[in-house]
Amino acid sequence: MASANFNIVIDPEVRAAAEDMNKRLGIPYIELTRVHSTDKISSQYKALASVTGIDIVDSEEKAEADEAVTRLKNAYPDLTVNVGECTNANAFELALSLTRMGFKVDEIYSVLAPENFVYVKNLAQLSPDTKIYCNMEPTMLYYKISQSKAHVTIGKDAKFYCPDIPNVAWNQDTRPFGYQGVRDLMNKIFDALTEAKA
Repeated sequence: MASANFNIVIDPEVRAAAEDMNKRLGIPYIELTRVHSTDKISSQYKALASVTGIDIVDSEEKAEADEAVTRLKNAYPDLTVNVGECTNANAFELALSLTRMGFKVDEIYSVLAPENFVYVKNLAQLSPDTKIYCNMEPTMLYYKISQSKAHVTIGKDAKFYCPDIPNVAWNQDTRPFGYQGVRDLMNKIFDALTEAKA
């Protein structure tokens, strides 16, 4: 790693290490945020291409991810989702992206931190009825599933709160990123709902 031209940070948890390597070894870094909007993914890849001086042709991968979103939307046009924080995603970013895709987000289970305010602000404008529950709040012991209108949940904590609703854990060891992450998540939601109907 010490001989790298630059580092790519895809998880905020390693930002401090990248900053340390930049300070001590003079190795700069670029941060690519894990997002679920194909337009934002495309913008990040363009920025990466600009920094590295290489061409990135991503039209095929973007089309595959967009097709997976369209397939899910066509099959389940009124889909409502609950999103937890025990996932390979930022729960607030994921909820905002799902809302922008045309799905409904009923509930989010996550600790709200300052870096998430931008997502919450945008989500409040697009989906003012979305409820946010703090996983650290002791009153969550009294959460009742009857409150939820969701058809599917994302995250192991969401499964805990809504055990009778189909779930996509979405927290495997290999962390999804970019178009593949969007495509795989849409396909896993589709499969979970289809399996539940069978």
